[in-house]
Amino acid sequence: MSEKMRGMKYFSVIVLAAFLTVFAAGLLWAQTTEGDVKDLYKFMELRTKLQEKIKDSERSKILFSLGEYYYKTNDMYDTKRVFEDFIVKNPGGITAILARVYLYKIAISSKSTERSAKLKKEIFQEQFILLFDKFKTLAYNSVFGSKYEVHYFVDRIEVYLNGEIFERISP
Repeated sequence: MSEKMRGMKYFSVIVLAAFLTVFAAGLLWAQTTEGDVKDLYKFMELRTKLQEKIKDSERSKILFSLGEYYYKTNDMYDTKRVFEDFIVKNPGGITAILARVYLYKIAISSKSTERSAKLKKEIFQEQFILLFDKFKTLAYNSVFGSKYEVHYFVDRIEVYLNGEIFERISP
């Protein structure tokens, strides 16, 4: 094979690879919704804000939302990393419960029974006395605009995300 033919062959392969890359990127972009793009911009804004000097309460809201974003984008490694760090810095309250629920869902999906059992125990640590109500409700709105409700029943916890059941956990 001559040098010219070999050069044409390599050129053709490079052009084909470039075309396939552009085609694949176009397919991914076509599947991206406007909400996904807005979430990405919000995510980038929040990451930048973490570098600034901000109040601890605002920092915890941002950290929770970063974990929430990672989960939404199926980045379970970073979801786990962020929420575990979040719980260390914010061990109590509704956001800590929600972070544990996210970690519980990851543990269940990865079939980590020991980890899921530990998280379930941590989730049920906070006890509420239910005298006359059927359940006790806690609510939280995240920086991304997600609306969470945690319903504590005598025999279970139900977590709702934007009005839809997110997780149901029994002791």
